[in-house]
Amino acid sequence: MISTREVDLVGLSEAERLAARALRACDVDGCARVADDNRSVRVALIATYAMLLHRRGGEARARLARLGARAIESPRDQAAFEFLRNWSTAGASLAASEAACPALAAQAHDAGDDHLRDEIALFEAEIAHVQARQAQAERRAATIAARATDPIILLRARKLQAQIDDAGGDYSRALEHELENLDILESLPERDAWYEGANLRAVSQLALNLDRFDVAQRVATRAASLPWPDSRHLRYWKSVVHGSLGRAFWLHGGPEAAIEQLAKYVDESEIDPPLQIHAYTEAADLSRSLMELGYSSGMTRDDLDADTAIARAASLAETLNWFDVDEDDQPFLLDLASHVIRSDRVRGLALIKRFRDVRLNRGGFAKWRVYEPLRLHERLAAGKIEAAIGRRMIATAKLAETVGAYERINCAWRAADAALALAEVTQSHADAGRVRPYAERWPNSWIASRHSRLIATQAARRSSPSKATTTTAA
Repeated sequence: MISTREVDLVGLSEAERLAARALRACDVDGCARVADDNRSVRVALIATYAMLLHRRGGEARARLARLGARAIESPRDQAAFEFLRNWSTAGASLAASEAACPALAAQAHDAGDDHLRDEIALFEAEIAHVQARQAQAERRAATIAARATDPIILLRARKLQAQIDDAGGDYSRALEHELENLDILESLPERDAWYEGANLRAVSQLALNLDRFDVAQRVATRAASLPWPDSRHLRYWKSVVHGSLGRAFWLHGGPEAAIEQLAKYVDESEIDPPLQIHAYTEAADLSRSLMELGYSSGMTRDDLDADTAIARAASLAETLNWFDVDEDDQPFLLDLASHVIRSDRVRGLALIKRFRDVRLNRGGFAKWRVYEPLRLHERLAAGKIEAAIGRRMIATAKLAETVGAYERINCAWRAADAALALAEVTQSHADAGRVRPYAERWPNSWIASRHSRLIATQAARRSSPSKATTTTAA
């Protein structure tokens, strides 16, 4: 709707400049105030765009209704108005919104607005991605990226390509696209909080999955200097960055840095209960691993002690309507259940039932059926739960499959986590051996600690008198 080139180079009116800067700072209310103080159609369109970007659809539709009652003289503004009206109603029918795009693109082209034409093309590509037509989405995104002259359009096209790659488990290619975007963001004359926040979130997760600690450190530096606006979306993304960095530092033997990042994860995620449940679960994991590594205490805050963190997460989980939770975040309920069920079987099974009810009663498009990382996350958590309740054969099958799948997509830390869980169930020397390369890769991590304990347990069993007697008798 308003490109970086326009904001930086073109002589906008003062009101348009104020609205554009508020948009880039994720200040939706500021955008709206500028629009309310002016009669400019363009400013009203920028404010509407900001509302739709931040998922404030009701306010956007109300503003569009007011705009529709006015005479819009500029063909360019009229084209933008029609596109925004189509976007604002997409929730009712994606198919209808997609069908309208070619005519809207032609209108934008006739108005001489190539930026808007590319916005519409991206909108089409994003609909294809949401509907799991990934090949079509990829072709559209690649076409836009190849012709884009505006850096924000190029960023968005590559972001979509990265999301498509990520959905298919191609983390390496996804990271390549996101790092190209980070380079662009670092070259902009002014920082764009919305796009940089989204990029840092994605890069932090991909760096963790691919064990690119150099990239994680780059994200940490960049995230620390970004003036994160107090926007719900930005706080969510910032929380995820802290969580990913915490796990990355934890792998590479930096307990103090891990504690700092995960404490921030808990604090920042208070705006999103499912995310905070995950943050508390991660904090509990770290607290236990610190104890195993010989630290006299776990986390430095009482509320992040393992038992306290899990209790808080469970209480929070029991108050949520999980039908309203984003699919990406629903597996956090299983992660939590895998902890709770060890000490409170009834409560743990109740959490699992909540998750299954959501899955069984979900209609329409289900992301978990086509998004491989989401399916694997659920399968790993389910395998741990089966192990905790003593169903060893089912647990072994689920965990063995998960280890292989994570190794195939080169997600090392998840593969290691699954391999450890599998070896602890089977107590097999071969399965323990599968963990060894990861323990050697991260010698100061919780993986190495648990692997050492597993090997010691197996050695003790082999040398125990009861084992020896049993073996002799056999």
